[in-house]
Amino acid sequence: MLQLKSLSRLWVLVMSIAVMNSVFASDDPKADLVSLLDVQNEAEIENCIYARDIRTVEVLDERGLVIRGSHDRFWVNQFVHKCAGLQKNMVLNFKRYGSQICANDRVAAQDRATDGFGAIASCRLGKFQPVVMEQIATLKAELGGAQ
Repeated sequence: MLQLKSLSRLWVLVMSIAVMNSVFASDDPKADLVSLLDVQNEAEIENCIYARDIRTVEVLDERGLVIRGSHDRFWVNQFVHKCAGLQKNMVLNFKRYGSQICANDRVAAQDRATDGFGAIASCRLGKFQPVVMEQIATLKAELGGAQ
């Protein structure tokens, strides 16, 4: 009887992992935002950026953000996992520790109509990929969000 319970628990664990992989992995070539960019030098990827340098933040989709910084610098940040419930018109609140926003920090998103009551989505930031305007335009076109 004990072996049957152990096998049952193992089966539940294996199925849970399979479900998690199907949620976070995708055969869609557009699943990885950074792969859509024509990255010339991966050494430029940054773990942190100074919060004071951020001018605007735009939600691309549930996979990531475009951040515009001072001196016309731009970054794409792909979340560690898809951020279920995140929409383009949401208010973002970065949970940071110190003066920088870093990979693995969290950003909470809430609907503008909720009057500040509770986050609808909570996302874990990835690394910051420096990009130029042309790359952002290409990325938005690939995602179908070109305006």
